[in-house]
Amino acid sequence: MQYVDNMIAGDCGCAVTRAPDWSTDMSVELSVYEANRSRFTTEEMANYRGRWVAFSSDGSRIVASSDDLAELDRLVLSASEDPQAVRIERISDDSCFLGGIELE
Repeated sequence: MQYVDNMIAGDCGCAVTRAPDWSTDMSVELSVYEANRSRFTTEEMANYRGRWVAFSSDGSRIVASSDDLAELDRLVLSASEDPQAVRIERISDDSCFLGGIELE
């Protein structure tokens, strides 16, 4: 997986997301990813608090999750997914967690 050093924190410091690496060819536009990703509810994402989550390139499904990035990479590969195509997000374990619906 390519990791980008530029991390982004939400207004309340909740979710930290790796910025897309635009140097690679992402087959799905960011707006499509964001629209699909926002469909995951707070309740669904609560199961992943404190973990790294690999979303499909279009944001419509979770490919794998893990406490550490090395294991996440292995799980993505074992799911027959291209590690360069998934989008990685760290789900905060803070009590302040906003899902896609709350951010609209």
